[in-house]
Amino acid sequence: MCLRDLGPLTDLLRDRALAHHAAWVEKLRVTRFMPDVIELELAAHNHGSHFTIHSDTYPGDQPAIGDRMLSAVYYFHEEPKRFSGGALRLHHLGARAGDAGQDISPDGGRLVVFPSWWPHEVTRVTCESRAFEDSRFSLNCWLHRARRS
Repeated sequence: MCLRDLGPLTDLLRDRALAHHAAWVEKLRVTRFMPDVIELELAAHNHGSHFTIHSDTYPGDQPAIGDRMLSAVYYFHEEPKRFSGGALRLHHLGARAGDAGQDISPDGGRLVVFPSWWPHEVTRVTCESRAFEDSRFSLNCWLHRARRS
């Protein structure tokens, strides 16, 4: 389940991302860019949810708003955690489904930032209660550079 309209929190979250943008670029040693668009999404992943290996970039000429450059994921959940799995698995460039990767646990309060073109997946979530409030929650953010003419 995903929510893209974050109402009154939208401006606050976009301002926070902008405030940290330069530090993230420097730390990750990626090409500097001026953010043009910041996408936000609140996601709840429950029993069986997962994503196969992918990148967060768009194929071809999509979208009209520009290229995704940085992906940021902030995790939060009930304490104690009532699900297992749901790790962010970062892969090496050129990886395919089934290749080993580096798992990052979705611990509450953890922020993970990586280049949007980096291959990654989300491992299967196990949530025995299947209750919404026991889900793996994340706030996802994508920083776009301006579309090139």
